[in-house]
This record gives sequence, C-alpha cells and structure tokens, in this order.
Amino acid sequence: MQGVIVFRNNFNGFGIIEALVSLFIFAVLLLGLNYSLIIAIENNTTNFLRNTAVKIAQGYMDKTRERTDLNTISIADNPCNPDNATASTTTFIDTVNYRNTTIKYVTVLSVVSKTSNYFKVNIKTCYKYKNNTKEVKIDSSIYPGKGGL
Repeated sequence: MQGVIVFRNNFNGFGIIEALVSLFIFAVLLLGLNYSLIIAIENNTTNFLRNTAVKIAQGYMDKTRERTDLNTISIADNPCNPDNATASTTTFIDTVNYRNTTIKYVTVLSVVSKTSNYFKVNIKTCYKYKNNTKEVKIDSSIYPGKGGL
C-alpha cells in the first residue's frame, strides 16, 4: 500500500460541556440586552413626560402674554405640588394618559416682580411619576400690550 494516504479524524463533535458554556454565554448576552431595553424604555418615558411638561408650560406662557389681569396677581413665588393642587386663576391642572397611566400636570403662574414697564412672570409645571416629583420652569418678561420678551 504504497500510494494510499490515510487520514485519521480525531474530532467527534462537541460535548455537553461545550454546549453548556455556549448556552451560558448566550444567556449572559440576553440578560445584557434585556437590561439595555429596560433602560431605553425608562429614558423614553422620562423624556416624553418632560417634553409634555415643557409643552404645557409654553402653552400657559403664551396664554399669560394675552392676559390683561396681571396687575391683580400678587407678587409671590407659588409652590408647585402635584399632590394637593386645586385649579384657580393661577393654578392649572392637566391630565395626560400615557401607557395606561394618568399623569397629573400642575402648572402654577407666579408674578415675580412688577415695574411700570413689565411683569416678570414665572411658569412652573410639575408632575409626579413613580413617586418622583419633577418640575419644569419658564421665566419671561411680559410687557403689557406687547406680549413677551
């Protein structure tokens, strides 16, 4: 048998240890992916709620520029508390449904200072989500008859 070359194959496939190691690595990767998705969803929710608060505050600031009764509002920095707020001429309550949850937004109008030429106005919109109270604040100078600055 002079011209015949015989190859011996010593590979018999893979064993149970290799299969378990690969499953463990795959499980760790899936856990990391799951954690990343949870963080992404939480960040998207936080951004949505904050953007909604900014839009509400901007809307009320635009309405405040049209008001003619700013002289009657006393100078104060009113607190913004979503837990026990009642609607009034300077406190506004909005609700937004987000993922089967109703979020209560409370907006407070405060006249910080008055001069003969303008009013310094502060709009605060606050909301509570997962027992954390967040607040968005907008300041503007409003000139009577001319709108905001």
